[in-house]
Amino acid sequence: MSNINYKIGDIIDSKYQIEKLMGKGGMGRVFRVNHITLGKVFALKVIDLNDDTGASTQNQIIRFKREAKALAKINHPNIVMVTDFGVTNQEVPYIVMEHIEGVTLRQMLQKNKTLTQKKVVQIAKQICAGLHEAHNQEIIHRDLKPENIMVQQFSDGSLMARVLDFGIAKSSWGDESLSGDLTGENMAGTLKYMSPEQLMNEEVTQRSDIFSLSIMLYEMLTGIIPAYLKVGGVEPLHSLRPDISPNFSAVIHKGLSPKAEYRYADMLELKLILEELEYDSIVDSIERAKNSNQVVEKAGSFASNNSNSNISISKIDKASTNKLSTQNTQESQESQDSQDSQDSQSSQDSRDSQSSLLATNIEIGRETKVPIKVQPIKNVKKQKMKSVETPVDPSLPSILDSDIPSPRSNKGLILLIPIVIFLAVASTLIYQKYIPVIPPTEVKVNVTLPLMLEIKADTFMMGSDTGDEYARPVHKVDVKAFQISRFLINNYQYSEFVQSTGYKSPSHWQGGAPTTNILEKPVTNISWYDAQAYCTWLTKQTGKIYTLPAEQEWEYVARNNSHYNLEELMGDYLEWMETPLQLYPGAKIDVEIPRGVRVFRGKNNNSKADPITYRFFQSEYYSFADLSFRIVQR
Repeated sequence: MSNINYKIGDIIDSKYQIEKLMGKGGMGRVFRVNHITLGKVFALKVIDLNDDTGASTQNQIIRFKREAKALAKINHPNIVMVTDFGVTNQEVPYIVMEHIEGVTLRQMLQKNKTLTQKKVVQIAKQICAGLHEAHNQEIIHRDLKPENIMVQQFSDGSLMARVLDFGIAKSSWGDESLSGDLTGENMAGTLKYMSPEQLMNEEVTQRSDIFSLSIMLYEMLTGIIPAYLKVGGVEPLHSLRPDISPNFSAVIHKGLSPKAEYRYADMLELKLILEELEYDSIVDSIERAKNSNQVVEKAGSFASNNSNSNISISKIDKASTNKLSTQNTQESQESQDSQDSQDSQSSQDSRDSQSSLLATNIEIGRETKVPIKVQPIKNVKKQKMKSVETPVDPSLPSILDSDIPSPRSNKGLILLIPIVIFLAVASTLIYQKYIPVIPPTEVKVNVTLPLMLEIKADTFMMGSDTGDEYARPVHKVDVKAFQISRFLINNYQYSEFVQSTGYKSPSHWQGGAPTTNILEKPVTNISWYDAQAYCTWLTKQTGKIYTLPAEQEWEYVARNNSHYNLEELMGDYLEWMETPLQLYPGAKIDVEIPRGVRVFRGKNNNSKADPITYRFFQSEYYSFADLSFRIVQR
C-alpha cells in the first residue's frame, strides 16, 4: 500500500480540509486542518504506511491505533487531547487532535541552546503532571524526547507544556499483538533517550519515563545529551552549569540512575520535589536580598503548575554571584515567564456529589417544600507552604536615642521624667503615623481582575407583592456602598484559579481547560460552592475581600442597570447569590427551608417570571449550563 500525497485544499474523510503540513515523523505526517462543518482548526495525523502489506505495515497500524486509544483514555491538560479517529477513503488511518499554537521543545532548544533553571522547572513539572495521569491509566510513554513535547506561550508569558505521540506506549489494556515489544531493528523508542532497561529489552515501568525525562532536563540545561553508558558515567551537571542549584543537579542525577529502583518512585514524587526546589529558590532570593539590603522592585511571578499551589512573589534585583559562560549568561538574561499553565488536577470528586433531592414541582433551580440532604464535602489536602517575610528597611532612630545630659540633682531627674515620658509617647505616635509597617509578602499568582463598578449606598424597595410567593412582600432595604464586576467571571479568569489550585474544572471544558473560543465567555456549569471557592482564592491572592453578590445588592443593580450598565445581566445566564435562601420579612409561606440551599437570580427563557425579583434556588452543589456568577467587593 503506497502513501497518499496529500496537498493543501484536499479534504480527508469528507470533513477535514488540509490547510498546511505542520510536521513529519517516523509514524506519519501532521496537518493543520479545518473542520468543514464546525469551522474549527484541528491537528490531523495520518499514518505513513510502508510499501508492503506484511507484518511491518500491520505493526504500524497497530501502533497508530494504540496511540489513538492511549490519548483518548487520558484526560489531562498536559496531554494532547484526541477528538476523532477514523479511516480515509483510501483506507489510511488518521487521528484528529486539538490544535496547539506552539513549538516543540526541540525547536525551543534549537533557538535558545539552553534554558534557565526556572523555565526548565516550569516545563518539567507539567510533563510530570501529564505523565502521572498517563501512568495512573497504566500507560507508559516509552518515547519521551523534546520532539514529543509541545510548548505553548500565552500572552502573559506563561508556558503550557503538553506531551504527545503515544504511538509506542505500553499499556496493560492495549493491543499487545506486536511481537516482543518491537525489539531489534523495530525497537520502540529513541535510542539516546532510552532507559537502560528499555535498551536491554527488559521490563519497562514508569521509572523508565522518569529516566528519559531526566535526560531531557540535562539537555535543556546544558545543550548536551548525557552519555550515561560511557566509562565514568554522566558528567556532573554543575560542572557545566555552575549557576544551577546543587539540589536541582542532584535531582536530575538521581533520575539518571542506571538502576530503576534508585530513581524516584513515580512522576508525582518527582513533581513535588521540583515544586519544593522552586519554592526554596524563592526563599533563597529573598534571604539574599535581606542580607544585601536590596529593595524589592516590582511584582513578578514564579508560578507552580501544580494542583496544590501556584507561587508568585516580588522579583529581587540582584547581582549574579556566579561567572557563567557567554551562552549561559545570555540565557539568564532572558525575560522570565510569569505563570505556569495548568498542570495536574487534584481530585475533588466530592464537589460532584449532588445533594439527594426529594423533589416535586421543579422549575429551573426551584425546589419548594423539599428536605435536602447534602453530602459532606471532603477536605482537600493542601500543600504546606513556608512562611516568607519581606525585607523591611531599618527603622528610623528614635529621638530618645540622643544623648541626654546627666542630671546634677534628684530634683532635676524628677523634672526630667515627665519630659522623657512625653517624648516616648510622641515618638511612638509619630512612628505609627509616618513610618509605614510593611506586611510580610504573601505568595501569590498573577490574577486577571475583572472590571469593577462603584455602587453608592442607597435605599430601595425590594421584592414584589404580585409575583412569585418567595419574592413577597415588598420591603425596604438599605444597601451599603460596594463594587460589583461589570461582567460575569469568564472561562479564562476561572482557568487561572483552576491552574493555580488544581480545583476540578467545569464539566464542559475539554481536557480540563477551556477551548480558545470560550475563553472570554462566562464560565458555566458552576455550583455555588465552586463560585465561593473562586472568591476565597481571589481574596487570598489580592488581599481584598471578594464575595458573591448579596441578593439585595444584585436586585438593586438590576433595578437601576440603565444607570450602571452591567453586562450579561438578565441576559442568557443566571447568577449565584452569596446569601442562603431566607424568607423575606412578613412572608406568609409556611415552609421549613433546609440548610445548604442557595439563591441564584436572573432571566430564564423557560420562565415568564419577573427576572428582577424572581428567586431561583437549589443546593449549593447544583450546576448547569446557564448558571454563572459575578463578584462583589465591599
